Amino acid sequence: MHSRRWSMIAVLVLAAMVLSMAFPTGAVAGSAKHEKYSRNLARILDTSTASVPVIIEGPQSLNGVIEAEAKKDGGHDDYLSAINGHAVMLPAAAIRALANNPLVNRIQYDARVQASMDIVDQAVGASQVWTGAPGYTGSGVGVAILDSGIYPHPDLNGRIVAFKDFINGRTAAYDDNGHGTFVAGVVAADGSVPSAAGTFKGVAPGAKLIGVKVLDQTGQARMSKVIAGIQWTIEHRSDYNIRVMVLSLGAKADEPAMFDLLVNVVQKAWNAGIVVVVAAGNAGPGEKTITTPGISPMAITVGAINDHRTAVTADDTVDTYSSRGPTPFEGFNKPDLVAPGNKVTSLRVPDSYLARTYPQNAIDDNYFTLSGTSVSTPVVAGTVALMLQKDPRLTPNEVKNRLKSSALDNPAVPATAEGSGELNALAAVNSTLVDTSNMISYSSPSTGTVRTIDASTILWSDTILWSDTILWSDTILWADTILWADTILWSDTILWSDTILWSDSIMVNGE
Repeated sequence: MHSRRWSMIAVLVLAAMVLSMAFPTGAVAGSAKHEKYSRNLARILDTSTASVPVIIEGPQSLNGVIEAEAKKDGGHDDYLSAINGHAVMLPAAAIRALANNPLVNRIQYDARVQASMDIVDQAVGASQVWTGAPGYTGSGVGVAILDSGIYPHPDLNGRIVAFKDFINGRTAAYDDNGHGTFVAGVVAADGSVPSAAGTFKGVAPGAKLIGVKVLDQTGQARMSKVIAGIQWTIEHRSDYNIRVMVLSLGAKADEPAMFDLLVNVVQKAWNAGIVVVVAAGNAGPGEKTITTPGISPMAITVGAINDHRTAVTADDTVDTYSSRGPTPFEGFNKPDLVAPGNKVTSLRVPDSYLARTYPQNAIDDNYFTLSGTSVSTPVVAGTVALMLQKDPRLTPNEVKNRLKSSALDNPAVPATAEGSGELNALAAVNSTLVDTSNMISYSSPSTGTVRTIDASTILWSDTILWSDTILWSDTILWADTILWADTILWSDTILWSDTILWSDSIMVNGE
């Protein structure tokens, strides 16, 4: 008993030491180093007195105070209930004043977000799922595409059952960037438009699509738009049988998952019964390059392989650009699995931003080719739709476990690159594994000791953080703390080579 008490005291003392070293005293409440500021916001306030777009974490009761300040600058407060936050444009002086309000938990910069199949279907086994008895196409399963919108392409054949526009407020489905339609095609194109280059079908050609436009014409938006889109999807999941969410967005993981607003709202979608499939990122081949919200221990994080345009998997290789694990703070083993993402053909939107900017990638007027983990992500999402048509009772945890347990492991490739292995859609659909846990391994950054924890049991709240303060012993200490964070998001979608990077996001002809 005394030994156990002294062990707990030792743990608490160590936690206090960690916190005192990480967060020295002396932060002045009115300065740009206020402990409630994210790191990028602190940098902005150091050099600017202009108005700044922010997300203020705090209860809805703050609305009156925030709205009064916003109106002085011609703005208004958008409350985001999913994260208990307020998206608003405020003068620097107002931000400093609100930081001293005891109801305000944290203030983050509302960073800009950028948008990051014939052989593919054979390579992952999806075509065998369609043609088997009874055969599955994802019919009836709702897949939400949170992206730049969805254009009513003939290959989608009236299966866009809902559309929500957080950018321009339009009601009819459209896509002025083109990326969201490409992603939607990888999930659910039915190949009805003839092409001289062949027939291009998505993985789940019978699935229903829900378009949630959170990116503008150039593929950018504020982080709060993405959060609002996820919140809307959760609220309308029963209306459209939304069982799958596709997020082809990524940001450098500059803070632990607990304080990451995208990870937090993704966790809520998962707990609401939505299988969230997220891109690992295109920041490889270095270690600890998994982007957020791919660092979420619960979501399905997808890397990319090059299938070399063959239907066999023996020659497949992990793409050099595909981000590698483990996650930078907790040391979680990610990605969860990999799927084809190199030079994949999907739907083209005439006169869209991508069609005008990259005409060399066009197959014809209806199709073009892109690479990246944002391409491999909808391949997995389409497979999930097939699984859920066969067995609608599956929970997100069960779907994830069946995908990982049926993946094709390459012993020569480290788990930090391929996770559990390459997607095997046929085996995942036919799997009968019953496992409702969500186990994830993590490794100590100092000793390399590997442990396993059930992500479903991690305690999440507005005040309890797990990350830097994980103590590498038999006990994980959840500590109340603050971490400065950069939350700038960029595209992990459009890759145009292995070596030439444009704005950290766009590459030509990925290999």
